[in-house]
Amino acid sequence: MLWDDILSLAARTPSPHNVQPWKVVIRDENRSTVYLDTGRTLPIVDDTGSFVLLSMAMFTESICLLAANRQHRVDITLVFSGFSDAAVIPYAELRLVSDPSVVGAYEDSLFLKRRTSRAGSLRKPVPAEAIERFKAFFDGAGQSLGFTTEWETIESLMCANIEALFSDLNDEAYYQELLEYLRFSEDESRQKRDGLDFRCMNMSGFELKGLTKFHALLRAPVFQSVLSRYYRQKLGHTEMMAWLSGPFWDARDAIAAGAPFMRFWLEMAREDLYLLPFGNLVTNPVANAKMSGLLRSQDIWIIFRLGYCDPPPESLRLSIREVILND
Repeated sequence: MLWDDILSLAARTPSPHNVQPWKVVIRDENRSTVYLDTGRTLPIVDDTGSFVLLSMAMFTESICLLAANRQHRVDITLVFSGFSDAAVIPYAELRLVSDPSVVGAYEDSLFLKRRTSRAGSLRKPVPAEAIERFKAFFDGAGQSLGFTTEWETIESLMCANIEALFSDLNDEAYYQELLEYLRFSEDESRQKRDGLDFRCMNMSGFELKGLTKFHALLRAPVFQSVLSRYYRQKLGHTEMMAWLSGPFWDARDAIAAGAPFMRFWLEMAREDLYLLPFGNLVTNPVANAKMSGLLRSQDIWIIFRLGYCDPPPESLRLSIREVILND
C-alpha cells in the first residue's frame, strides 16, 4: 500500500529526544488520520508542547514531500484542538490525491541521509550563497534565520549550554524524563528503537551512563569543572551557530513553523551539512538570558550548530507496525 511506503520514510522525521510522537490510522487507500501519542511527549522539558507540535507538523510535511515523489499530493485538514489526558489526540486528517503534475522537491534518500550530529564540525566554512538561500526558506513564515561564526560568541554559547545542561540534570523531574529516553547499549537501542542512542550522543554507553547516573556530583564545583571540560571536548569544533527567531510558543505558531523547518533540514542534508540543536540554551531561563544578550534577540526558539562533518550514526526508529494503529 502507498501509505506504508510513505510512512516508512516519514518516520525518519526528527523529534525532541527522538520520542517519535506520531501515530497513524489508515482509513483506506486514500485517507488516514494522524494522532499525537501523549505517552511520547516531554511535559517537563517541553512544557508548552511546542516542540512536539513542531515535530508533528514536520511529520505531516514529510508525508507531503514523499507523496509528491510518487506523483500524489496530500490534502491536510488540521483537527488538533489542544492537549488532553487522552492516550492519543487527533492531529490531522490526510487525503492522498493522485496528481501527475506534482513534482517532488526532495528525493527519498535525503530522509535517510538527514541526521543530527554531535561530532565536531570540520573546519570548512558554509558558503555565503548557501546561507542566503537557507534564509529564504523562512520568508513569509514569520521566522528569521540568524548565523554567527564569531569564535568568542560561539564558545560563550557552548559553555552556557553545558552549564544549563548540568544545572537541569540536577532537577529530579528533568532528570527522570531524560533518563526514560537514554539508550545505553546496542541491545536496548534495538529493542526500543527510540530515544537518545549512546552512539548518536558521541559517547560510549559507559560514558553516557556515568554522566547521567552520577549527575549529583555536578553540584560539586570541582567535579562540575572537570566534567564541563570533558563534555566540551566531546562536542568538538563548532564552525557556525545558527538560530531561528519568531513566534513559536503558541500552538498555531509551532505548527506553522514545522513545514519550512523540515524543508530546511532536508536542504541541509542535500548540502552535506549537519546540525545539532542546543535545547538547554532555550529552555533553561538563565542560559536563555545569556543567549538572548549575546545574540541581541529575545524571541529565539531554537539554536543549533551547523557545519560539515563525517556522516554520524543513524538513530533507530519505531517499526511501521508501531506507528500504524488499528482503527
